[in-house]
Amino acid sequence: MEVIFKKYTPLIYKIISEYNIAYEEKEDYLQEGLMQVYKAVNLYDDNKGLFFNFCSKLIKTRFITLRFRKKEIKYEICDISYMSHLEEKSFNQNVYSLPEFQELLYIKQVGIKEYAKINKISTKKVYNDIQKLKKLIKIRINN
Repeated sequence: MEVIFKKYTPLIYKIISEYNIAYEEKEDYLQEGLMQVYKAVNLYDDNKGLFFNFCSKLIKTRFITLRFRKKEIKYEICDISYMSHLEEKSFNQNVYSLPEFQELLYIKQVGIKEYAKINKISTKKVYNDIQKLKKLIKIRINN
């Protein structure tokens, strides 16, 4: 297995550079890539094409998934800190009754994907709407 890992490490680094992975995350992505090589060895079927292509596709798919999840986690952390900031600031004001705040709470409860599905809009639109709601709440608090 070590021979296979050595052989496919350059491929992993090539894919890392294609996806513009930050320098400090390269080792993490290398490890993820090696796990995908291991997975490819176990799942590969000779009748479905070249091993190189199969392995490359698994690595790329994993990297895309990791980048997407990282954005979601980053967004959730920002959202949590923003909500706690609002709670601190709103002791003297009745922010909880604002329709914008109620909508933010609802989105947080059901989740972004589910909210998008319910309202038949894209998740990108939900993220944009959240930013607009936050701006409106800030304006109302500061007035």
